[in-house]
Amino acid sequence: MQPAAWMIYGALMQPYYAKTTFEPSDKPCGVAGCAQRAVRFSGVCEPHHIEQLQQFGMLPKRPVGRLFPPYGATVPA
Repeated sequence: MQPAAWMIYGALMQPYYAKTTFEPSDKPCGVAGCAQRAVRFSGVCEPHHIEQLQQFGMLPKRPVGRLFPPYGATVPA
């Protein structure tokens, strides 16, 4: 995966996060096996809400692929 893919994804998602607030509700997420709380006015938690919007083409999809050093999950010591 190219690092630019994450940069572009972040730039496309930034306006959505800037105008959206995710208030937690008292309800659990409606996705089976998810232990997080649903967000207000939604039946699912924030990550699942974003995922649903991505599935319907309303938000850009996360880049896929393998991250390569130094952009991986861990940085060598």
